[in-house]
Amino acid sequence: MDCNTDFNFFRISKTKDVATSARKYRDLRLQALQASPASFSSTYETEVAFTDDEWMGTLTSPGRETFICAAITRQDQNVQQFSGDPAKWVGQVTLRTPSSPECSEKNMDPGNDNERWQMLSLFTCPEYRGQGLGKRLCQEVVDFIRGYRDQPKVAELSLIVKAHNTAALIEDSRELHAQRTRKSQRHFYRETAGSTLNIPQLGSSQVASQNDTGEASWFQVEDVSILPIYTSEAACTAFATQLCQCLEKPGSPKPHISRWNFIDESILNHSLNADINWPSLVSAKLLVKTALGHINPGFHLALKKDTIDVLSSVYQNQSFNDPVLKCKYFALFAIGQVYSTQHDLTNASTIAGTTYFAQSLNLLQVIPERPSMTHIESLLLLAYFCQFLNRFHSAYLLIGNALRVGLIAGLNYNIPQSHRISAKDREHRVRIWWSIYVFDRFWGSKSGFPVQIHDDDIHVDLPSVAVPESDNDQFPDGAYQIATIELARITGNTTKGIYGRARFNESFLQREQKLLTQLKMWEESLPEHLKLHLGTANPKHVVLMHLQFSFVGFRMRFLDLNALLTFEF
Repeated sequence: MDCNTDFNFFRISKTKDVATSARKYRDLRLQALQASPASFSSTYETEVAFTDDEWMGTLTSPGRETFICAAITRQDQNVQQFSGDPAKWVGQVTLRTPSSPECSEKNMDPGNDNERWQMLSLFTCPEYRGQGLGKRLCQEVVDFIRGYRDQPKVAELSLIVKAHNTAALIEDSRELHAQRTRKSQRHFYRETAGSTLNIPQLGSSQVASQNDTGEASWFQVEDVSILPIYTSEAACTAFATQLCQCLEKPGSPKPHISRWNFIDESILNHSLNADINWPSLVSAKLLVKTALGHINPGFHLALKKDTIDVLSSVYQNQSFNDPVLKCKYFALFAIGQVYSTQHDLTNASTIAGTTYFAQSLNLLQVIPERPSMTHIESLLLLAYFCQFLNRFHSAYLLIGNALRVGLIAGLNYNIPQSHRISAKDREHRVRIWWSIYVFDRFWGSKSGFPVQIHDDDIHVDLPSVAVPESDNDQFPDGAYQIATIELARITGNTTKGIYGRARFNESFLQREQKLLTQLKMWEESLPEHLKLHLGTANPKHVVLMHLQFSFVGFRMRFLDLNALLTFEF
């Protein structure tokens, strides 16, 4: 392609030179249907038979606006109107306005006062791709919507993409990726006082060229004497900052990274000096049942019935000084207490159960050379409680410890049938391992950390859907556990495939589309009792699972639009 080519972007007039515009639009549209037949709901065979009047009717149809990218060489600079003969139309996108039949039905929603717009049929000629023309066409649409009314009104713009309709954007993405790799990698060390991280505004080309999601490493520094804390762009705090940056209005203050309030070590050290003993047996059972009732069936962290039975034997045998049992049950007491105590909103530094948690955590100082399942359970229970303290870095460390202890015990392998171990204990090993896996993927993704073990290193079976009737009171729903494991696997792949900085053979859009397809297949394959049902109350654990599903999908969709289209509203 000649580098001395200029591009002009404009909306086709519905009253001026309509016949000429219709002929040029017909040629571009038929070329699009031949170049990318899978990208459109119509076909070349259908539209090549259209009459001139039908093509003009398409352009003048109420509720539809058509935007064009026209190319012209520098030698024809004397041409005043790019819509004239010297200009070649090389790209187009269609906009459905709020008055169109497709949008007007949605605009009748009484609970939503926003105007609905739809953008579709985005196409650029293959020989002109890789220059961001699709993005600039979309920006032309956004500018039109901004000036549509004298009085501003909230508008919702949707990009309608047919399955596999990613040809133009993929080509743009590849070229932008190539531009990035030709640049030297740049790392920015940003720090400000008071744990505020100012993120500089990025222009359209900058955002798109920075490995799709960005090349800069973010560090938070509260004090020059404290080790800087790395903030991955996959972390919730960084994601929220990027979202605010995308939504902010021109001239508004630059968004800073969210401050992370947590219960610090001074409070935990103070809790160690507190005089706390085992509660009465009745209170202990209530706390443990409360804890397990909220943990299950979301996660399997302990055998439910055995945990209650062993608790009774602790009181019967007065085994209160056994450090392994004390660590586990104090962690359960902490979780039970936080779920059964009303939180004091006026005092954020006081979290129910913190004293039990600190005492339990203190018992992990000596790492056992031959770990037990109880020790692994304690690590997971303590990691679970860390979320109430907002100590997600501590949780990540505890999960990592549980993972490595699990590797020592070979939990990532099936025990041969020749080993004499009960079916209950076999299933317990399996489910404990997969709980570690789920924690690692879910919480690692929210903090932006890479997975701590790869799927290729896991050789253990999935949890059993049907367990013996005698063990029904030990294990939560196996189907729920399997669905959660698969969602965790997709979540881990998202962290690597979307936010990773490795060199990929596939483009960003191709990786994103593959992951979105996996999410759709996951949702469609759910058993009926794990699907969300409108008009009825859904179980809490089912709602939480679907919230995680939506969280993963939303982050990818946001990056898709932010990195590739880069609208600046």
